[in-house]
Amino acid sequence: MISFGRYLFAAASCFAALSLARGAVVQSDLVALTRTGSILVGISTAGEVKRSTNGGSSFSTVRNASSSALRNLESFSNTVVAIGDAGFIARSGDSGQSWSDLSVSAAPAFVGELRDVASKDGSFWVTVGKANGNLVTLWSDNGGATWNYGSVPGLSGTLHAVAYDTGTTRWTAVGSDGFFDARILNSTDGKTWSAVSVVGAAPLNDVSSNGAGRLLAVGDAGTLLVSVDGGQTFNADVNSGLVSENLNAVVSTSTGWAVGGDDLVQLNYPTAGSATVTQSPVPGGGAITTLAVDSGGEVLVVGEDFSGYQTITFSGPANQAFSSTPITLSATASSGLSVAFSVVSGPATVSGNQLSLTGAGTVTVRAEQSGNATYNPAPPVERSFVVSAPAATVSLGNLSATYDGTAKSVTATTMPTGLTVSITYAGSTTAPTNAGSYAVVATIIDPNYSGSASDTLVIAKASQTITFAPLADRPYSTTPITLTATASSELAVTFSATGSATVSGNELTLTGSGAVSVTATQAGNTNYASVSLTRSFVVSGGFESWRATNFTSSELADANVSGPNAVYGQDGLSNLLKYALGFSARTNVAEDLPEVSTTSSDWVYLYTRPTAITDVTYEVEVSTSLTSWSAVGVTHEIVSSSGGIDTWRARYPLSSATNAFFRLKISH
Repeated sequence: MISFGRYLFAAASCFAALSLARGAVVQSDLVALTRTGSILVGISTAGEVKRSTNGGSSFSTVRNASSSALRNLESFSNTVVAIGDAGFIARSGDSGQSWSDLSVSAAPAFVGELRDVASKDGSFWVTVGKANGNLVTLWSDNGGATWNYGSVPGLSGTLHAVAYDTGTTRWTAVGSDGFFDARILNSTDGKTWSAVSVVGAAPLNDVSSNGAGRLLAVGDAGTLLVSVDGGQTFNADVNSGLVSENLNAVVSTSTGWAVGGDDLVQLNYPTAGSATVTQSPVPGGGAITTLAVDSGGEVLVVGEDFSGYQTITFSGPANQAFSSTPITLSATASSGLSVAFSVVSGPATVSGNQLSLTGAGTVTVRAEQSGNATYNPAPPVERSFVVSAPAATVSLGNLSATYDGTAKSVTATTMPTGLTVSITYAGSTTAPTNAGSYAVVATIIDPNYSGSASDTLVIAKASQTITFAPLADRPYSTTPITLTATASSELAVTFSATGSATVSGNELTLTGSGAVSVTATQAGNTNYASVSLTRSFVVSGGFESWRATNFTSSELADANVSGPNAVYGQDGLSNLLKYALGFSARTNVAEDLPEVSTTSSDWVYLYTRPTAITDVTYEVEVSTSLTSWSAVGVTHEIVSSSGGIDTWRARYPLSSATNAFFRLKISH
C-alpha cells in the first residue's frame, strides 16, 4: 500500500514534513514542488521560487516573484525549469539555487498560460498549456535555453500536464476542452503531436508514467484512465469513479502511483491496477494539487486551503507475542483534541486506550479525531501489527510398545498444561496397530500458543512360542512320521531336519540310523518375531535300515532279493544273517565266520556281532544228529567288546556228546 508520507501544506494553511503520524508544520504557501537530488524546489502562491536543503523542514526564497505568475516547475539532474502565465519560462542550472528568465526570443510570449513541463534527458524538454484558447506545446533541445512551438491539432482547451515514457520513448499530454471533456495528445518526438481519441472522459488534470509503457491519467469526478502502450490509447480503469472528488495530481512510486485530489482524498494505484482509497475524503479539508517523491521514496503532498486541518500522530504497537496484559495505545492530534481508538480487524478488543489481545494474528487499529467547531475531522490513521503465538512445549511419552493387536497411542503433555494437541503418526491421525517405526508429530492447536514436537514411536514385534512335543528314540522304519507343532501366534509352522532323515511338509522320513534333529520354525511376519524349537532323537540301525543301505529301491521292492531270508550273494548266507553278523549284503563272506573249537572240558562256538544291533535275537543251538536242535546245556556268553564289535561264545560240555554240531539262530 502506498502511504502518503509527508504533507507540504500551501495557500492559507501551511507546509509540513509529516509521516503517517503527521508531524509538525514547518512552511506555508507552496503551490508546486519538485526534487533535484536531495534538494526540494517549490513555487509559492506569491510566485516566489523557494528551496529546501533539509528535506522540507525549512525553505528559503531563491527567486522573487515576477509580473508573470509561475504555475509549475520540473527538474532533471541539476536543471530546473519553471513555467507560468503568458508563456513565461525561468531556468536554473544549479539545482534551483540561481535563476535566469528567458528572453522573448527564447520563450515567445503569447496570450495564455503554461501549466506543466517535463524532460526526457535533461537536454530535451516539453512544456504544455493553452494559447489564445487552444492547446499549445513548446519544446527545447538545449536544456531549456531556447524554445520552439510544437505542432499540435487545432483544438480548443488547455493541456494541464505532460509526461515522458522512457519504455516507449513517447510523450503524452492531457487536459480538457475547456468545458466537460478530456483532451489527450501523444508524440514520438515531443515536437509533432496527434490527438488520442477518448470518449466521455471528464477533464484530466495530471498524468504520470512508470517508465515502462504504463501511464495513469487522473481528472475530475474521480476519473482514472490507464494506458499500457505509452499513451497511444487510454481506457477507463475499473475503479474510475471510486471517489467523486476531483483528482488533481498523480506521481509514480516504486509500487505504482500515488493519487491526490480535493478534500484531501488519496488513492493508491498499484502497477497491476485496481485503485484503493488510502485517505478517505475530509469534507472542507482542502485540495491536494501536487505530488512529489523525496530521496527516500516517500510521497510529498502539496495542497491548498488546509485551514482547520488536523493530523494524527500514531505509531501503533510493535509486533509482539500474545499476552493477556492489555496494551496502552498512544496517539495525539495536531489540534490537541483527544484521539479515539477502534479495532478494524484482527483478534483484539479495545476499551478507551486499552487494547486487549484475544489471540494470534494480524491486528489493525484505527486512531480517529472527529473534529470540532474549529477543526475538521482528522484523516484516520490505521496501524497494523502481528501478534504471534508464544511458544509452548510438548513432551511425548509412550514411544515404545509391543504389538498385541491393539492401537498404540503416544501421550503428549504441554507446558502450559492442558493445551489441545494434534498428533499424527507417519502423517495419519490414526494411532497405528502393526509393528514398525512411525514418525510422530505433535502440534499444539491453540489460538494463543504455538509449539510442536517430533519423535519416533517404535512398536516391537511380539514374541511367540512353539509347542512341539519331544520325539522318542526309535528303530529305523520306512514308514513316514507325521510331525505336529503349533505356534502361539497361530501362524503356520514349518519343519526341517538334519541327520538321517528328510522332511516334506510335516512328514519326516528316516534315511538310516543315527542322530536326527527336527526343527519346528515359525518365521514370523510384520507383527511377530521368528521362533524355532529343535527336537532330537536317535534312530537305531535295525534290519530295515541295513536293507535301505544295501539295496536299491527296486531291490527293496523285491523280497526275493532283499527279504530277510533271501540270499543275495554266493556265500549261502541270508540277508538277515549277514545283517546280524555285521556283513554287507553284497559281500560274499569267506572270513570272520563263526568257529568251533574245544577246550579240555567244552565244545566252543565263537562268533562276533555288532554291538549296536538290538532288533534281533541271537540263540546258539546244538545238535548231535543234525535232526534235532536244542539250546539246553548251552552256555551263551559275551567274551569281549571293542570298537563296536562284541565277541560271543557258546560252550557245550564235552561230556555231553562225543560229537556236536552248532548253529546260530537269528530271530527278527
